[in-house]
Amino acid sequence: MNRKLKNSGCEKRASSHLWIFVLMGNLLHGIGEAPIMPLGISYVDDFAKEENSAFYIGAIRSFGMLGPMFGFLLGSFCANLWVDIGVVDLESVTITPKDIRWVGAWWLGLLICGIASFLSSLPFWFLPYSIPKEGEERNLKKLSESSVTIQEDHCNIKPKFSEAVKDFLPTLKKLLGNPVFLVYLLLTVLQYNSVVGIITFETKFMEQLFNIAVSRAILLIGVVLLPLTSLSMFLGGYIIKKFKLRIIRMAKFACATFIIAYLLSFLYFACDCEVLQVAGLTVSYPGVKQSSFLKDDLTASCNSDCGCELNQWDPVCGDNGITYTTACFAGCKSSIGIGKNRVFHNCSCVQGQGPENGNSSAVLGQCQRENCSRTLPYFFTLLSISIFILALGATPAYMIMFRSVSPELKSFAVGMEAVCGRILGGLPAPIYFGALLDQTCLRWGTKKCGGSGSCRVYDTKAFRLAPAFQGSGLTISTEASSLKSYRGTGAAFPMRHVHLAVRWNNSLRPENVYLGLIAGLRSGCCFLYISLLILIIKRFSSENKEVINLKSTDVPSRKGPTSDSKNETFPCAKGLEAKEETHM
Repeated sequence: MNRKLKNSGCEKRASSHLWIFVLMGNLLHGIGEAPIMPLGISYVDDFAKEENSAFYIGAIRSFGMLGPMFGFLLGSFCANLWVDIGVVDLESVTITPKDIRWVGAWWLGLLICGIASFLSSLPFWFLPYSIPKEGEERNLKKLSESSVTIQEDHCNIKPKFSEAVKDFLPTLKKLLGNPVFLVYLLLTVLQYNSVVGIITFETKFMEQLFNIAVSRAILLIGVVLLPLTSLSMFLGGYIIKKFKLRIIRMAKFACATFIIAYLLSFLYFACDCEVLQVAGLTVSYPGVKQSSFLKDDLTASCNSDCGCELNQWDPVCGDNGITYTTACFAGCKSSIGIGKNRVFHNCSCVQGQGPENGNSSAVLGQCQRENCSRTLPYFFTLLSISIFILALGATPAYMIMFRSVSPELKSFAVGMEAVCGRILGGLPAPIYFGALLDQTCLRWGTKKCGGSGSCRVYDTKAFRLAPAFQGSGLTISTEASSLKSYRGTGAAFPMRHVHLAVRWNNSLRPENVYLGLIAGLRSGCCFLYISLLILIIKRFSSENKEVINLKSTDVPSRKGPTSDSKNETFPCAKGLEAKEETHM
């Protein structure tokens, strides 16, 4: 009877259609956000002076980073709250935010941000139809006439819309026929892949490698990295305004900053941390690190009579500094306390490493790795410097798009850049990043209704360093996995991956997964940046020479007969002579 009820509950959960609400919410959010950046940025560029346009756009993009900054702070607060806050008794929750199984109140951030987005949309209804161009005086008559003509244009929107649809393909062909914009578009797609991968998995990387809670990782990103990025983007726009950089110098500046940040990123590989010592997975029960291990080699002589469940994951930390998957596998016989304060005693597997006459015990949770926590400040300092330099060239790189296309194509170019970046960069990046990182998992959780759940323990060496499949002695078994859920930021990213059960061999050469994937994407960006710089120099240096030649032919030569120079008159001089004659 109980089995039937359990199966019916699983069927009901599997047939749930709540994901449709999440899909429709993201769809409406994208529709509402789409016109703001393409039309808003090109609108600012149209009505601002050329020397001030980059400064204004840099200010908009830098202030736009304040939203993610507050979002990360809100996410850090919500990640510290249990997902069922207000529904369950928090005293009964036996895990802490540092536990891999902890699920924060991800829904609370969406609710707060949704209300804030609705309130912020209200002022748009009170904006005027148009504003005077910068440097021109206000003319109320012109403004009223323009508002009347705009209202009249709404009546004729059908033929204009049909003309826009008809001209779409020729306009797209013209835009993609611009080699500078085409290379810039490819560069944007690669950068989107790198940035989205970092935003999605940086918190998980810091959690696994440096032994910190997800909420703290989110807090560090929101308090330190995002304000630095915002300040750097603002400075980039100010540098363009201050030194009046043209497109060639902007391209050189953006390329130089990116290459410097790219070279600094290789120092990330020096930040290393030991793998979590889990008995039966990364170390043997006597505490010796194993050069090879099997998937479920968790039983030993100290717990063979306990009848422990292999699929259960409720880790405890022994006095010997080794983590055990459950108190049962630690061989514990008794416990004191309830909830998070529960302590297990008479643990036979821990006793082998503890004092001979002592009472070996274990506490709930994984063991802390102090050496990993000490490495975090160095890694975060290096990450902050790299991101500051990288963001310094973001505004000059963005302005290349405006200066390389004709004025009537600016809005369309911004829209193409946003669409291609988000579709080709924002969608696939979390999938293949997650699929590659899943290969470094040492132990998967099991769902109540069966099937593989989220990863419980990662091999942090393989998280950074994955095996290169060469040489002999490698046993690989593949099995299709179900959809995984990324818990770090509360967002769910569907991924289908191949689970590798690997027997490690010393002949394998390690290669990078997370950091190496980012470095590989940025290597492609470096190549495209250099190609873009070469194209811009060839195109705009030749155009500047043509303009200089035209000006030199229009200006009369100073060398000539003196009689011609004497008889030369100017319009201003004629006006003065006429005034003198009237006065006389």
